[in-house]
Amino acid sequence: MLAMSRDLKVADFIRDEVARIIQMEMRDPRVVFVSVNDVKVSKDLSFADIYVSSLQATEVNDQRELIEVLNKAAGFFRSTLA
Repeated sequence: MLAMSRDLKVADFIRDEVARIIQMEMRDPRVVFVSVNDVKVSKDLSFADIYVSSLQATEVNDQRELIEVLNKAAGFFRSTLA
């Protein structure tokens, strides 16, 4: 059996925790029915791309607004993950 690389373990952890944070701790009414689909972490673990989807944001403008809200909350996610 192959051992899971560290960056994949960290990506799995971040995916689970960001999903929990969105569900339990975010208070913004624009962030509802959001799923964290995937996380890609750089090899040095300094950067992560988080891919999300939403059942509520079906229009392009709603999707852009959701991404903007989540990007503005990046500091909140970082501090909560730390």
